[in-house]
Amino acid sequence: MKAFATTQKCFFIAFLVGVFVWLLFATFHPFEPRYQGKRLTQWAKEVCPLEPFFPKDWRSPELRAQNDRAVAAIQHIGAKADLPWALKLCRARDSWLKKKLEDGIQDWVNGHNDQVAEYNEMHSGNEQRSEIQFHLTMAADKQEEGGNIIWALGPKAVPAIPALIQLLQSQDETFVTIANYALRGIGTNAVPPLVVLVADTNSLVRCQTIRALGLFGSQARTAVPALVQCLESPDPTTRYCAADSLGTIKADAPLVVPALVQCLKSGTNEVNQVSYILALGRFGTNAKPAVPLLVNILKSDPRFPGPEPPVVAHRQAVVLGTLRKIDPEIAKPFFEKWKASLTNEVPPKTRGPVRATNTPSDQTNSVPP
Repeated sequence: MKAFATTQKCFFIAFLVGVFVWLLFATFHPFEPRYQGKRLTQWAKEVCPLEPFFPKDWRSPELRAQNDRAVAAIQHIGAKADLPWALKLCRARDSWLKKKLEDGIQDWVNGHNDQVAEYNEMHSGNEQRSEIQFHLTMAADKQEEGGNIIWALGPKAVPAIPALIQLLQSQDETFVTIANYALRGIGTNAVPPLVVLVADTNSLVRCQTIRALGLFGSQARTAVPALVQCLESPDPTTRYCAADSLGTIKADAPLVVPALVQCLKSGTNEVNQVSYILALGRFGTNAKPAVPLLVNILKSDPRFPGPEPPVVAHRQAVVLGTLRKIDPEIAKPFFEKWKASLTNEVPPKTRGPVRATNTPSDQTNSVPP
């Protein structure tokens, strides 16, 4: 019996030592790559990349300088040391217990801060109390750090592509998001493997891949033929995603525009039709073959122009906006008609009685000559 008690005591001591060592490792990360005394994850927090599609650099000079220092530090550490940590961070998950702990603490902090705010409203001066600032590092924070490391490495992170493709194929939306972000950071080297994945038989994976290609913008022009083929898919979600990405890539108009026009002609799904129209608008004057169809849509719509339910009004506005981008002159009379319907006015050369909205049927509004 005494020997059993001694064994229990030894196990308990070993358990406490193990917990202490784990806490020490979690605190100081002795094996994490460092540069100038800072851990890799600390540098990763300071990366602030310029997102694509922004017309101007929105970052302040201080933020740009911070980003440049962090990128230089991560590249100095080197891809061989960086990538294992980056991928480990990208794969981070929150345990059920950690989620519950975070929710519980956050609820308590919010309740406390509400009480502090009420107290501070009733008192002033030195009696003011401070709110509690709380943030528990969660998987999303680690994933962002991993993505930032890969962004900083850029083309040097090519060896990480297969692992990121696996994350993209997962059913976990958080993994898909960080995989898209990291692949975009690597650059054009990530496009060919994504193009191969466009043919995946799993519709969810296929759509996630198509969206990922769209994030590359014009850098993904080699993916255009594969995306055009997706416009022929029987799956409406695949067609929707393909149209959106083709409009973002904005390349090879002679191939893309006729395919979008054909989809618009044969499609009956209004949500998809709007995606085709928006994509055409992004090609601007290069989408001239779509003009007759867009004009016909406006002319044949008995609801145009006029106050309609939000969904109908949105579709009319999208068609008109796209027509103005492609051919402003042809769009002009339709736009005047649309404007007049919103203000109960009659455009030039079309003066006459106009039925007022929200008025008795025997009343009309007219514009004086």
